[in-house]
Amino acid sequence: MYRLSWIALIITVIVYAIIIVMIIDYKVYADEERPPLIKSTDNKNYMVELSWEPVEITPNRIILFNVKIIPSSNNNNNSSSNNVIVYDFIVKSDDNIIKKVNGVRVIDKISTHTVEFPSAGRFNVIININEHDSVTFNVLVAPEFPSTVIVTVIVISLAIILSKLSLRINNLYSR
Repeated sequence: MYRLSWIALIITVIVYAIIIVMIIDYKVYADEERPPLIKSTDNKNYMVELSWEPVEITPNRIILFNVKIIPSSNNNNNSSSNNVIVYDFIVKSDDNIIKKVNGVRVIDKISTHTVEFPSAGRFNVIININEHDSVTFNVLVAPEFPSTVIVTVIVISLAIILSKLSLRINNLYSR
């Protein structure tokens, strides 16, 4: 009888430890930068603004990335207001390329790309402009927070606690 109580207690502690680790891990992902992200290219010829929707990036979900490229004042190619900017859009994790679009031509300085991330983790969004200038943004794909796991754990924990209470109550009245 007591052996079952100890096993139930150990299982409950392990489950709660797993939940705490998942919550801490989820909060680490939630503290990352939010869009829009703005950076200057390596050669300082352009400012690039990267934004995305939805703001929370999770695996296996279509994300719309908006790329806005603004020529800087010291850019020699800034002589005309209707310059065509050509860039490559690359999303990768380590050496694994998730998406690559070459030769994107923009006149109004804004374009949109759809990306579906296969897993959680850190990814690089690279914009190579006119074959000689680039900028890299780091984005974080957060794991989906499994709310069903929490509900299941709470229900199981309550069942274990109630069964322990009923055993103790039965033991008190049986004496």
